Amino acid sequence: MGYSGATYILQEFCNALFDALFQILPLGTDMDRVDPTPARSGETQSAMPWDSDAQALLNEFVQSEPVLVQISAAKRLRDRAERDARATGQERVTVDVVRRARYAAQQGALT
Repeated sequence: MGYSGATYILQEFCNALFDALFQILPLGTDMDRVDPTPARSGETQSAMPWDSDAQALLNEFVQSEPVLVQISAAKRLRDRAERDARATGQERVTVDVVRRARYAAQQGALT
């Protein structure tokens, strides 16, 4: 591999990095449409208990994401699953709630 081969590999790496970054960083218009992040205070916003199957499914979904976005994907899915469980009056996060949260994330629904 000569100079052109090394340049090609470096360019592909940079392109992949930029693609990943633009997937992470939302556009300003997208940021304006989401609800503000709620501050966790008191018992109403404490973490909900999770079924072990639901936690395993969440981990499986997070592992399927690119390495650079796994932390934010895990937080986004965890928060959405807990919020959806609270909204439906459930006391625990179940596998069905995690599946619905993942489906909503795949469809591009904002948090």
